[in-house]
Amino acid sequence: MAAALPSLRTRVTVHVRLERWPLTQRATLDPQRGAADAEAAYKPRLARQTRLHHDASPHDPTDGTSIPWLGFGSGTAHYLKDASGTLSTALALGVRHLDTAQVYGNEASLAPALAASRLPRAALHIGVERVGLFLVRSPHLYGGVDGLREVWREAEEVQREGLARSIGVSNFTVQDFEALGPTARVVPAVNQIEYHPYLFTANVETLAYMKARNSIPVSYGGLAPLTQAELKDGPVDPVLAAAAARLSTVAGKPVSKGQVLHLWLRARGMGAITTSTQEERIREYVEMETLPDLTEDELRAIDEAGAQRHHSVYGQFLTPEFLKEFVASQPQ
Repeated sequence: MAAALPSLRTRVTVHVRLERWPLTQRATLDPQRGAADAEAAYKPRLARQTRLHHDASPHDPTDGTSIPWLGFGSGTAHYLKDASGTLSTALALGVRHLDTAQVYGNEASLAPALAASRLPRAALHIGVERVGLFLVRSPHLYGGVDGLREVWREAEEVQREGLARSIGVSNFTVQDFEALGPTARVVPAVNQIEYHPYLFTANVETLAYMKARNSIPVSYGGLAPLTQAELKDGPVDPVLAAAAARLSTVAGKPVSKGQVLHLWLRARGMGAITTSTQEERIREYVEMETLPDLTEDELRAIDEAGAQRHHSVYGQFLTPEFLKEFVASQPQ
């Protein structure tokens, strides 16, 4: 029997991450406001919304994942808090990809945000009782290789039953992908990993492996060089500042270093999950879509500056030892 997936009555390209198995929490999102008047009045705020694609493959003939490049998360500053207000703001500003997880303790925030958005069915794909993307959060939560293979079989069943359009993983390395290989019937459509310039070289092997198998890389922590005290004013900072200055002149409006980082992520083929409690910051994320691309020289300069330092912000929370203690501390 498949792990029970929260019953989601709408899909914006919502994706949910499985923290531990079996998944027993359930929530119902049932927005009723997608009325014809709102549908007629809706006008997209962006001229284009970049999407990432996971095409059908011989291993996974039914999947043709297409997800918005920019995702907005309900974790970090929203952890264990009602995030409905901020999620509503993100939707109003043009975000169409929401990220949530059991461990955030606020999945119910999605329901009022989606309902209040009054977005048309064409934008939300309302009425499909499934999530767009269902992720297995970590390879180290399930008691070894056999447990990991079993939980992936459960994820495959979630997709087969129509509860998720696509399934993927998070924090997987090449070795973790290989562990799934002998028994997996579906290639993970997505792997969500910590990724920023200071992890550029560390992820080369994993990204090459994923590219060969047509799995989409999606980043979290992409703004860490600007938000984490231990990384501020590092080798990447002056490179970002120079690129921001050039783009500000070309665009005729201020361009931030955070927007430059997002441009770098997109150019490197990475989706981006980000978050904020500030409306202006969310607006900044969305408006990145309207900016010119970075030059090849700027991209290379960011790569090279990032390679001067290796630093993972979240790696300490992903070790088998930490995760074992964390799972043991959670209410059953």
